[in-house]
Amino acid sequence: MESIRPSDAINIAFISFLLLVSIAFRGRVQDWSLLAPLYLLLLVAAFFLLYVDCKRPGRFIGFLRRWYPLAYIGISYFSLGKIVHHVLPYDIDAQLIAIDYAIFGVHPTVFLTRFMNPFIVDLLELCYASFYWLPVILGLVLYAKQRMQEFETLATAISLGFYLSYIGNLIFPVQGPYYTLDALHTVPVEGSWLGNFLRSFLFSLEPYKWDCFPSGHTAVTLIVIVYCYRFARRLFWVMLPVTVGLIISTVFLQHHYVVDIIAGATVAGMVVCATDLIQRVRPDRVNKSNSIDQSESSGSI
Repeated sequence: MESIRPSDAINIAFISFLLLVSIAFRGRVQDWSLLAPLYLLLLVAAFFLLYVDCKRPGRFIGFLRRWYPLAYIGISYFSLGKIVHHVLPYDIDAQLIAIDYAIFGVHPTVFLTRFMNPFIVDLLELCYASFYWLPVILGLVLYAKQRMQEFETLATAISLGFYLSYIGNLIFPVQGPYYTLDALHTVPVEGSWLGNFLRSFLFSLEPYKWDCFPSGHTAVTLIVIVYCYRFARRLFWVMLPVTVGLIISTVFLQHHYVVDIIAGATVAGMVVCATDLIQRVRPDRVNKSNSIDQSESSGSI
């Protein structure tokens, strides 16, 4: 049987963690009796997929094996609405506000309101929304070129980046300046119909509001841009201005404190270093994975 890939191990470990949390804190977790079976089902599905990929490897199964972490990241995020701020019902907004003020002598989001105008809001809302597509775009480029070792490296790093951000949300619940400093934001964040639509739509999708520390937008986007530089240099130059705009948007659009961004960048650095270490200590297994990948493109099902 092919050994479990790092991306498999990370996803299985995090879902197992959520399963344990939902059971251990069932008195606080909302609908734990629904969450626990959901997480158990995800674990069974992951192991079943690994088993089938071993016994009957083929293009379709290979595709599912490569891309299922994307679904697990999304399912985990929406399920956390039942856990975050329920298990640990406090927030550390006051502390982060104080840190930002100590560094800058002002509240950054309040200071930036003087530059608010609809064109800038529209542009930065587009950059902010691109967060959901940047990892997928790079993954599709690598997958289309059958660069499976690089794809696995990206999947490992992206999974680790998201899940560390989720754990940060759980341990350090933070609502963000849009809610806590609302009284000081004398100029509203308003764009044209496009910017306002994107803002309202993204807010409507949030399963919980204590998701600011560390900034997952910053962490995952920086991870993507690092591997884009390494694996797809031309695409890197296209993504770079979007990445810069996205990180600026996190504060300008009042989603994050600056300290959230610093923490997100720290997570990104840790993840890249950890992923590089994983690839160095598992070269034989990565190569074996690549050999099996040939069956994914052979046309068998």
